[in-house]
Amino acid sequence: MTGKPQQGGLASVLKGLTDGPARRCNVSKLLESMDRETAEALQSALDTPQVSNNKIRAALLTEGIRMSRDTIGDHRRGRCSCSAQGIAG
Repeated sequence: MTGKPQQGGLASVLKGLTDGPARRCNVSKLLESMDRETAEALQSALDTPQVSNNKIRAALLTEGIRMSRDTIGDHRRGRCSCSAQGIAG
């Protein structure tokens, strides 16, 4: 390690990483932007294991909403940024 850390410098930078609004994944942002009926229908599809990520992706594409199967899958499995912060679903 080289150099002596400045007092408060690194601590301030690290604290800044956790300050501010919680990060949300694109699925969470989409749900928030939808009207209630549509958001509930999407959430129901997300909660139904028999509905594949690809089917959800295809349904979104019919409305011009582009989202990858991986993004949908990560959200469903709780591997997205919003799930890590306890704000998903």
